[in-house]
Amino acid sequence: MKQITFTSVLVVLCSMLLAQNFTMTVIKTRCDLNTGSVALNSVLFGSAPYTYSIDGGTATANAFFTDLAAGSHTIKVIDNTGLDQTETIEIENLSTPELFILSEDMMCSTQLGFIEIDDIWTATPPYTFYLDSVLQEGERFEDLTAGFYTVTLQDANGCWSKRSVQIDNDCIDISHGVSPNEDGINDTWEIKDIERYPDSKIKVFNRHGHMVFNSVGYTEPWDCKSLGIALPIGTYYYIIKLDESNPLADVFTGWVAIVK
Repeated sequence: MKQITFTSVLVVLCSMLLAQNFTMTVIKTRCDLNTGSVALNSVLFGSAPYTYSIDGGTATANAFFTDLAAGSHTIKVIDNTGLDQTETIEIENLSTPELFILSEDMMCSTQLGFIEIDDIWTATPPYTFYLDSVLQEGERFEDLTAGFYTVTLQDANGCWSKRSVQIDNDCIDISHGVSPNEDGINDTWEIKDIERYPDSKIKVFNRHGHMVFNSVGYTEPWDCKSLGIALPIGTYYYIIKLDESNPLADVFTGWVAIVK
């Protein structure tokens, strides 16, 4: 089982700020975009009409500033006599949520892979999920063949995250050569990942069609012997069925050479 963590985006809330000279409503950024805003509600000094500016910009009668990034901003208010006051505010961006994904690789064709949403932190439900831009029902996507997939999460506030997930094919890898010369290297026939298939059936035949090896599972690798007697060099032929009890299980046939 593989676990993948990736970050998403987060919708934030608004707050009222009571500064020394005026009150403001501050909207924090959402989805890691420049969506913050500041609204001047009331001015506590001087006399109207007032003009307003932000971050050194031109003062106007507009008391509402939008499309602000997270961080510090300086608000200036000027009354009708030219008296001005400034306040520095902080627009926050709440920590980005984390999405935890589990995935399982496919195993030949006997078990297809899946991707599953394991946990979601600090986002706003309900959630919508897409796999390669196709809307999904639920949080588990099954029957996946090997390849790359794009998982997209969108929360109730329109914030989204996107991630590429790879499903591998953990099928067996059959060696075509074995050299049983007792040097500790390649002395037995290697079938990589066959341990994933404990109900597999492995048979090996010589060129005359006589079976020289037969095993259910592969806990003891073939040492190129038959009934305890070392076999001569040459080409042998195998049949490997990944699940003896399943008539639809993958069957592999091919050759393996004993060399010295």
